[in-house]
Order: sequence, then C-alpha cells, then structure tokens
Amino acid sequence: MVWNDHSGDPALGQKRTPLTIAVSKDEGQTWGHGKTIEGDPNGWYCYTALEFVGDRVLLSYCATGADLPYLSQTSVTYFDVGWVYE
Repeated sequence: MVWNDHSGDPALGQKRTPLTIAVSKDEGQTWGHGKTIEGDPNGWYCYTALEFVGDRVLLSYCATGADLPYLSQTSVTYFDVGWVYE
C-alpha cells in the first residue's frame, strides 16, 4: 500500500505528504514495515501507480516540490521489495 501517512504528524492535516509504503503479509488485514519514500513537509506526493515485477517494485507518482506548481512532475522509482522490510 502507498499512502500519505499523517500518523507521525497530525499537523500535516490534508497535505499530500509524506509518501509512505507498507506491505501486508495477510491479504490486507494488517500492515507493517512502513517506510517513507518522500518526506518533504512542503512536498506534494499523490496519484500513485504500483506494480510488482518479481522481487522488485515499480512505483510512479506525482512528486512536486515547494518551488513548483502542484502536479507538475512525475517520479518513477524501482526498488527491491526487501527494502521495505529493512
């Protein structure tokens, strides 16, 4: 799952930051090992697409920094699923 996790800082309110990923080992009943992918408090991270490719994760999302208009950039990253568990 990829989402904007505000649990660590409720002051973030409706902001689309940080971008977090977590993995479920029980078909979505519980989630663990959350990792921050993007954490700039002034960033804007949303509209995700996720695909597993073997033991790797292909993730794309809108990622806009504070100095750019919202939704003006797309980021694509590719990483080992094991990274989420570290």
